[in-house]
Amino acid sequence: MPESEFEEARRAYQRAIDGDRQRPEPYGYLGQLYDRQQDYRQAARYYEAALQLRPQWQAVRYNLARAYLHQGADAKAYHHYRLALEQNPQDVKAYNDLGTLYERWGQFQTAASYYREAIARQPDRPQAQRNLATLLLKQNRPHEARVLLAGLLKNHANAADLHHLLGCCDRLSGHLEEALAHYLQSLNLDPHQAHVHQDLGKLFDRLKQPAAALICFKQAQTLNPQQLDLYGSCANMALQLERPAEAIANWLELIPRLPDYARTWLETLSQGWVAHQYESSSDSYDQAFLARQGIIQQLLTGADVSSCQQALAHLYRRWGDVRLEYGAILEAQTYYQLCLKLQPEDFQAKQGLGASLLAEEGNHKGLPLREGNHKGLPLREGNHK
Repeated sequence: MPESEFEEARRAYQRAIDGDRQRPEPYGYLGQLYDRQQDYRQAARYYEAALQLRPQWQAVRYNLARAYLHQGADAKAYHHYRLALEQNPQDVKAYNDLGTLYERWGQFQTAASYYREAIARQPDRPQAQRNLATLLLKQNRPHEARVLLAGLLKNHANAADLHHLLGCCDRLSGHLEEALAHYLQSLNLDPHQAHVHQDLGKLFDRLKQPAAALICFKQAQTLNPQQLDLYGSCANMALQLERPAEAIANWLELIPRLPDYARTWLETLSQGWVAHQYESSSDSYDQAFLARQGIIQQLLTGADVSSCQQALAHLYRRWGDVRLEYGAILEAQTYYQLCLKLQPEDFQAKQGLGASLLAEEGNHKGLPLREGNHKGLPLREGNHK
């Protein structure tokens, strides 16, 4: 609603309240006005006032519950939903919303029962069926979800979200090509769905197509720049494509967007007093933590890409040392390879990778992996005392 229309309506309802403060209708309608503007705090205030004057006004009771639900005031929302159902046991919307509330609480069985109550009372209302299908996917029950979605699709063939959910069913069932087709159809119907671009990116990553995955993650990032995990996804794909500078640039872009608590936590990790605990230690795990501190400091200070790249390579090499020492050979190889993508001339990473390959060969021959079985290939200074 345009601001001028909103203000005109607000003044009219306020004049009605000033003329007769015992009439519940202006309070209820003013609450609805704020509700449409998504100002749920003000909406709840006026709904409460209306119900003080007319406690049995069920439609306002439901609206009040929903306003509290949007605010995250779960206990108040639950209380008013229960009252709304007592006043009208056929209120399908209240059953559906209670399902949403229980799903938020992680009580999936109870949530599903409320969704089914809504469906039983109004089978042609699609929202509860969508919600139940989404819940079944969370429970890894794609075949049951597909039955619901296929029924919905008969009457809503151009619903982009249904194709997305069907794609999720296919992905969970291992039918990746079919999932790809549904995701693409969903985006063809509505190209502005950030979460679908993200899911498509994850699917391309699983199909070992990092270039396509990166395009999808970037599009999702453009549509929803506040979703912080997308920066990490873009960085990971860039690393797979051996574009380390692009990966670092994504992390540097992420840091200023972090919430205060996350940035404070990172700053605490990067404090100098933490380093003193590890500087004199030759333990590989301690050295890895020290390397982690180095990359955090570089990112927090907005260092240039080259410096960050060097610090990240050092961290990968140190974690390679840790995994090799603990016998996780394939993980060690992955870390060393990541290091060498960032710093191709890192001699110690080359040594570590060679040691891990020898260890893997020894394991295949049935030789025990033990400390020293890669003699002559030091992993780091001081590890071959």
